[in-house]
Amino acid sequence: MDVLVENFTRGESESAKNEIATGLVSGRFALHAFVESLGPALTSQRVESRANGTKLLADVLHAAHPLHLQPIEVNLLVEFFCNRLNDRHIVVPHVLSGFLAIAMYHKLAEGQAKTICHEIFREVQMQALPQRDRLSFYNLSAIFLEKYVDEIKEIGGDFVFGYIQAMDGEKDPRNLVICFRTVKCIVNSLSFDMFAEELFEVVACYFPIDFSPPPNDPHGITKDGLVLGLRRCLAATGKFAKFCVPLLIEKLTSNVKSAKVDSLLTLNACCNVYTASDLAPFLEELWLKIRKEIFHALHQEVQEEALNSLQAVTRALSATVIKADAENFLEKYLETILKELKADINDSEYRRIHISGKVIQRLAAASDPACYYVVNTTLPDLLGTYTQISLSSHQRTILETLLGLLSSAQCHSNEGVSSPFLLHKDPLLMTLYTTLNHSDSAVICTGISCLVALMRLPRLLREEELVVTSRNFILLLLGEHEDAVKKEIKEALSVLSTISSEITERAVVQPLLHILNIGNDDSDSELATWLSVVQSAKISVKDVVTTLTALCTSHDLLKTIIPKLLEFLAGLLQSDRSLDERAVWGKTLLDGLASVVQERQSMSSEYFKELLLPHLIGVAVETALREANEEIGLFSSISILTSMCSCVKFIVSSVDIGSQKEIVDSIGSLFLGKSCTLLPIIPEGTFQPLELTSHWKQTQLICFLTSVTCHANREVVGANHSDLVEKLFHLALNSEHDFTRVEAAKCFGGLVNRTPTGEALDSFLTTTSNQLYTLMENASVDLQARERALTVYLWLCRALVTRSHPANQSLVEKLIDLFETDLFRQAAEGFQVILSDSDDVISNYKVANVKLMYKQHFFLQTVPKLVKKFNETNEDKKEPHLKALSCILLAVPKEVLRAELPSLFPLLMMSLSSSSIQTRKISLSVLLPLIADVPLFFSQHVELLIANFVQLARHPDDMKIRVTALQCLCLLATLPHHTIYPHKNRVIRELSETLDDKKRLVRKEAVKCRSLWCVMYCVIKMFIILLLRRRFLLGDLPS
Repeated sequence: MDVLVENFTRGESESAKNEIATGLVSGRFALHAFVESLGPALTSQRVESRANGTKLLADVLHAAHPLHLQPIEVNLLVEFFCNRLNDRHIVVPHVLSGFLAIAMYHKLAEGQAKTICHEIFREVQMQALPQRDRLSFYNLSAIFLEKYVDEIKEIGGDFVFGYIQAMDGEKDPRNLVICFRTVKCIVNSLSFDMFAEELFEVVACYFPIDFSPPPNDPHGITKDGLVLGLRRCLAATGKFAKFCVPLLIEKLTSNVKSAKVDSLLTLNACCNVYTASDLAPFLEELWLKIRKEIFHALHQEVQEEALNSLQAVTRALSATVIKADAENFLEKYLETILKELKADINDSEYRRIHISGKVIQRLAAASDPACYYVVNTTLPDLLGTYTQISLSSHQRTILETLLGLLSSAQCHSNEGVSSPFLLHKDPLLMTLYTTLNHSDSAVICTGISCLVALMRLPRLLREEELVVTSRNFILLLLGEHEDAVKKEIKEALSVLSTISSEITERAVVQPLLHILNIGNDDSDSELATWLSVVQSAKISVKDVVTTLTALCTSHDLLKTIIPKLLEFLAGLLQSDRSLDERAVWGKTLLDGLASVVQERQSMSSEYFKELLLPHLIGVAVETALREANEEIGLFSSISILTSMCSCVKFIVSSVDIGSQKEIVDSIGSLFLGKSCTLLPIIPEGTFQPLELTSHWKQTQLICFLTSVTCHANREVVGANHSDLVEKLFHLALNSEHDFTRVEAAKCFGGLVNRTPTGEALDSFLTTTSNQLYTLMENASVDLQARERALTVYLWLCRALVTRSHPANQSLVEKLIDLFETDLFRQAAEGFQVILSDSDDVISNYKVANVKLMYKQHFFLQTVPKLVKKFNETNEDKKEPHLKALSCILLAVPKEVLRAELPSLFPLLMMSLSSSSIQTRKISLSVLLPLIADVPLFFSQHVELLIANFVQLARHPDDMKIRVTALQCLCLLATLPHHTIYPHKNRVIRELSETLDDKKRLVRKEAVKCRSLWCVMYCVIKMFIILLLRRRFLLGDLPS
């Protein structure tokens, strides 16, 4: 050890401290032996030797922190370091490091923390030390305040004064982070009344902080960290108020935006700590400064923070209202402000009215007492002003202020305390009712929002007032108003249903049901009288139906409304209205039911299963059986069936797996012509939709089978699974009805996708795929039959690709082989069927066997084969390969495309020249996001891209191609300047023709695109002029 110590003190070995520390921890060395070895260095006449010895001792204490020191050893070390504080200045930093090591890792004896502090404050000139050594002291102080705070309290004043002296003049941000944290601890733990001003001044001199950290700062010091640390200091105690508030008021006069924002944020933080008495001397001046920033701010952020500060000050003053013996600063403060705002509210200038309304809202939002005072003072003036002014914009501003007051009252409403609006309820209601007859829809919507906020206030509106309000809403709903107004009304009635389902049922639901002629017969005379007035209005059945579905917010209301809506749906069959009108009503109703089921499935899933599911399927089946000889009926409409299937899909997905299994088995039996427990009213054998001989009105109901079997959990496989697959396969191949054929193919694919893996599946796939391919490639077979086989084949491919079944690639290879037949166009477009995202069948992993990243796997396996085939094929046969490739590229994630872009780019360019409009459209859709994502790659091919896009921007047959090509040109304008500037004139010239395009959307995009290219030229020209001017001023150019 002596050799290690000697080498270190001579400066010959920096690693000695680690070896010694390891030896001390392991027990190989003893501490007393180490100190004895240091003796010659510590007692040397040479200052450098003493400094090196002290440094080695401190460094070893840091490195050997797992070492447990005995109390006597700690005492000796503390005494030694205290004595060394009066040594030369080069020794002191190592002493501070030694103190820090002892305080961090060992327990000091009682009184030693005080002794260390006294010695440091007496002997050390802190600001004369380097940053690292000052940081040691700041960390030591923080540890003392954390671990030995009781001792530090005994010397509280001395510690505070000493720390102020030590910190005074500190500039390094690494140290200030610790200093601000320590000052906060001093304020919270020690008595500092005597030095309050000095402690404040030592931190306030840094306000506001202007600091920009160097790039790649290893210390992680940020401006926000410093700002927040300083803000916590200034807002730490109310004893700083008399110093801090004047400082903040002074900084608010600054012209620097950041200084104003920081001052307002700090004031906001201070108001959480400062009391009303602390703020009282400065209230008038504070209001003047805040008022200036609110009414005359140049920046939105400053105005917003000024409003927040105003609210914070008001909240701080509200605390005095609770104390009976305290002076009421709040009322005086609000009186001053509201007296000024009263004149602004009656001002003809919109901006002043608007800002004054914001101020009133913030004052009311501050606290419950403030809300009461503001409402009682301003509400009569606001209502009076609303009736006196005629401009819609001013009226809307007044209503928005009222809405803010109502929202504030809602936030502060307490049990057992009356609402501040109680005294003004009647004139307020009358004013709001008049807004419902306004000519401006924006005013009407704001008035409705105010009424909704009024309804939300507890114990304010009586039952009869809620009834009157709801009937006003209904009259407005049935009138001829904009969609925005009707949407607002529906949301308002929905809110009413959550407040009182009983009133909603009596005052809203029953009238609306009577309007649809499906209400109860025992209605009261008052309702009948009111309905006679309503009936004279022009009624929109669509609005009534959507409102009723929006009111299904509780199970009780749902049980009242749903049966009546189903009754209305059944009544549409016998209605003498036109089929188109009934179809619109029916679709609206069914879409509403679907949204109700989707939103309320957790609340009423069993109810939907027991009532709604059997009714929807039952009415469709009964109608198909009854109307078999008619040409077309309401439930023959594809749109109606699609909406009904959406309801069924949501119902099935909402119930548990056991119920799903029951539904799947029951519906499977029904579609196979067997008895059905879900619909016992359908006689066995009468409904056979999977038979070719059945009427198309029966067979098209396969969509219900798809909604049930393909939207249950993927683990659910019905008892009739194999029979259904076989029947669907033959129906999809042989049906003459288009909708039936496609739905059968979809359902077939969905069932194959969830078929359990095994030999049975492999055997079925081999037999089925061979049968389909033989049929498709046989040119002697009727073309329509081959197209039907291709449709089934595509859904079979989708079923296998999504589950990453090993057989999927052999099927896809055969699909590519079809490019050589007359089915090439349909086969190429089929790749879109295989990979497209759909919420219909095989949509997600919960209801289908969908593997993660199946699209990526498909891309990597299929694209090389497509490219190889493309290169080997004659020119006249390349088109389907390009189309298939475009479909794949459109479906796969863009991250995959980026990696393969260099090899695929030539094919994409060829796709832009394809004779197929669909191929061009898809290729443009693929390129559009890629240009933005990989600009450097496309910078290398600018000339080729511009030539293609300019040509497609004038495409004569398809508007979407023209629009997308122009959007691509817009993105090219953002590429590096040196790559696109040579083509500027050509693009601007070529785009001139598109400015006169016959389609408005094309003209709009052309103007935007051409402007981008022109602006680029103007910016460069201005840059060159400025550069030449600068060179002229510097004398580089002759005059």
